Amino acid sequence: MKGILPLWRKIVDKGGQRLFPLRPARILVLLGLALGSYYFITHDPLYQRPAVQVLPPAPVVLLPAVESPVGSSTLPGSEGESPAAPSLSANPSSGRPLTFSRPLEGPVIRPFGFTYDPVYEDYRFHPGVDLKAPEGSPVKALAGGVVQQIDYSQDWNYRIILDHGEGRQSLYAHLREIQVAKGDKVEAGEVIGFLGLPGKAEPGEIHLHLEFRENGQPVEPPLP
Repeated sequence: MKGILPLWRKIVDKGGQRLFPLRPARILVLLGLALGSYYFITHDPLYQRPAVQVLPPAPVVLLPAVESPVGSSTLPGSEGESPAAPSLSANPSSGRPLTFSRPLEGPVIRPFGFTYDPVYEDYRFHPGVDLKAPEGSPVKALAGGVVQQIDYSQDWNYRIILDHGEGRQSLYAHLREIQVAKGDKVEAGEVIGFLGLPGKAEPGEIHLHLEFRENGQPVEPPLP
């Protein structure tokens, strides 16, 4: 538009005196040329394109709903409970058969698995069983094996670990006396120590903490 008006103005200036001797006539010619040029520009398809092209919205893809996996809860008694925890096998299943003997005659006061923990006041995994018995009660080997480890701590007092072969072990905690040494061979039912007060890890009633492991993973102790 700006380039067209000066061009027509030069044309009119050069020949306008001969074609249109009167000045008002020249003004009308310029005005007509300007309006014609404006109409041409505004109706040309090239100039009618928008500066920014607006693309249509992308289609919305709805993904199928994914159901939550069963067993997300860690609280016992909740629907669909299947927490990610070590195997809850009722009896050891691998390796040669073992003969088992009950370490204590007392009742189970805390079972294996997810139970209420009085120390932390919540539900959490208990890797063994707690057997109630009077202080000083003899503690016997769950199965025959070799004494692999003996240690002491304020959390568990004296603790014994027996190796039963083929990745199987048993653990006895909260003892006050030890009757075996590392490397000794013991038979099922043989006395390995005497029960003491519970350590800081499991305060409360006097009890034996018993664990059974297969390849390092705790399973439910096979109590006869």
